[in-house]
Amino acid sequence: MRSDTAEPLERPDYAEQRQACLDVIALYEQVLRQGDGSDREISAVLDEWRANLLDLEANRWLISPESIERYRSVANQIVMESELTVRFTERGEYRALLQQYASGQVNLEQLIGQLASQADMMRMENE
Repeated sequence: MRSDTAEPLERPDYAEQRQACLDVIALYEQVLRQGDGSDREISAVLDEWRANLLDLEANRWLISPESIERYRSVANQIVMESELTVRFTERGEYRALLQQYASGQVNLEQLIGQLASQADMMRMENE
């Protein structure tokens, strides 16, 4: 996903569910206004529907605007690391190290250490 084209994604049923919630809340509010306003059961149900609406709002997004912003803040680093990895695997030193490991000249711990050193040198070259 390109960070410049990433867009928030709302749950497909959000608008319909939100409107249904608002309609039910309006209905219960009207019932309370028409009565003496002291019906505890209706007030309790109204409170539940208001809580449902808050929960619906909290879960509105499949991909939230905040998630997009977090993604955009690290996207360039992800791409840079990806390009660095491609360059690293194309270098002859990488293949030589793998061949040494495959032939038993170095053990896994030595291979990992040498690969880490190569990666560090490439990072310093890019800075």
